[in-house]
Amino acid sequence: MNSPLQQDVERRERSLIENMFVGLFVFFMMAVFIMFFFMHDEGIEDKGLASLAKSFTVHVNNVKAQWLIDSKTDVVFYQLYDMNTDSKETRKVRVNKKGWPDNQEQHFACRIIWMELMAQPLEVLNKQISAIEVVKKDFGEGRLCQFGIDSRVYFEYNSANGVVSDIKQYEES
Repeated sequence: MNSPLQQDVERRERSLIENMFVGLFVFFMMAVFIMFFFMHDEGIEDKGLASLAKSFTVHVNNVKAQWLIDSKTDVVFYQLYDMNTDSKETRKVRVNKKGWPDNQEQHFACRIIWMELMAQPLEVLNKQISAIEVVKKDFGEGRLCQFGIDSRVYFEYNSANGVVSDIKQYEES
């Protein structure tokens, strides 16, 4: 028969071992969660960029429609509605002779197109979006803009015809 002192020591040892197992289990679960979160983090950003591409497309088409209504001017005053604040904002968007958002700037033209259309910073989920003009020989009128994140995914906007592409993967070189 064990003495009360010996029983108390055994109970503390059992309690210590149980606490160690619980601590290891919690640590393991946190490690799995962190790994899962960082493995799927890129997918969330990609979906965020895809959502912005759809919004960009809507704004491009709305500006074109407003251009047709406004007797084909070189500047369109476009109303944006902010559902969060329940307010309207009128934006000035420059367009080309076909009515698609564009400008005559030599530098940062794609960034300017984004800012005039979207009225928000070039970012998705706190990741910077790059705005790059792709220069191709024999492209003709207009410009080709790429909006992308981390050299992983991007979408293109062609100001010659107003086409906004689906999300694409950058090719590995």
